Amino acid sequence: MAKSTKRHIEESTATLLQSLQKPVPAKTSSELAKLNSEQQLIQQEAEKLQLEAEEDLQHHELFARSVAALQVGISMGGIAALTQKRIVWYVGLGIATIGIGFMVAGTLPHHGIATPANSEKTSTQ
Repeated sequence: MAKSTKRHIEESTATLLQSLQKPVPAKTSSELAKLNSEQQLIQQEAEKLQLEAEEDLQHHELFARSVAALQVGISMGGIAALTQKRIVWYVGLGIATIGIGFMVAGTLPHHGIATPANSEKTSTQ
């Protein structure tokens, strides 16, 4: 934030001097160039961190689905034990298996997954 403010002040100074048809000091020009290059590096790092955060969110969503499915499977097992209905137990096993599938999917690397947000970004660039 401070570098952005400093960059805006330097740009304003340069613009004001140019509008008054005065020479822009070399120090101001070099400082502005330095701040612009730092801004680009900060932007690149921010974009990298944003992609990493999106990938982490995808893993989180898969693990959340896994937990939900495993909880339903466990509940179905309890219901099956109380009612002594074998079909309910099998349904619970199936749902728990789905939960394990989500857990495995959450542990796999997901590089380059096309999400609606990512596809919009790539189509507009």
